[in-house]
Amino acid sequence: MRFQSYDYAAAMSGKHRGVKARIRQQKFVHCKAHCLNLAIVHACNDPCIRTMMATVQEVNFMYDYSVKRLLVFQNELADDADLQERLQKSTKLKTLCETRWTSRAEALSTFKSAYGVVIHALEYLHENGDEEEGQH
Repeated sequence: MRFQSYDYAAAMSGKHRGVKARIRQQKFVHCKAHCLNLAIVHACNDPCIRTMMATVQEVNFMYDYSVKRLLVFQNELADDADLQERLQKSTKLKTLCETRWTSRAEALSTFKSAYGVVIHALEYLHENGDEEEGQH
């Protein structure tokens, strides 16, 4: 039995009946996760949300990049066992990820839960002559 040679490359790349042309004919529908991601990206273009996210990130970095500030935060956190339980024994705030929206939600939830501790730590830093840290 003899097989006919068939030019697969030509069939795949045909201008009118090739794979690319057939894909273009199909309507593209985003999956629900992608639609949600697009909605979140669109919502995050709002100036209020951008400002809020930038503020949360700045505060997170402020504690993350200074041992002194992190220790103040951890000391304030140590006084609240219930909050420690809700944060699953975490002793740091979580930073926002640029591309992973689920981690952003987790970081914002952690920040919201620890908001009182964040404020008390900032007040402590301000009262103890640490002007730069107390200004945030």
